[in-house]
Amino acid sequence: MLAGILVGGIVLIVLMGGIYFSQQVIKPKCFKYEETYKIEVDKGKIIEEKFNSLKREEIKIKSPYGYELNTMYFEVPNSNKAVIICHGITYTLYGR
Repeated sequence: MLAGILVGGIVLIVLMGGIYFSQQVIKPKCFKYEETYKIEVDKGKIIEEKFNSLKREEIKIKSPYGYELNTMYFEVPNSNKAVIICHGITYTLYGR
C-alpha cells in the first residue's frame, strides 16, 4: 500500500512538472516593446539621448503566425553594409 502511494506521488510530481515546463515553452512570458525599451534605459544599456539622435527607420513586419516583428534600419552614410538585429519571442530588439 505504501509503495502504491509513493509511486502515485512520484507520478503526480512528474505530471505536474511536465505541465509546468510545457506551459513555459508553449506560453512563455513575453515583454511589450515599450516595456523592454524602458528596462534597457533604466539598466543603462541604452543611452536615450544618443539613441534618439540616431537616424533610423522603424519597420514592422507581420509574421506568418500573426505576431508583429519590430525592426530598425540605421542608415550609415558612405557604407554599403548592413546589420540585421533579431530577437527571440520573449523579448524585443532592445536587448537583454
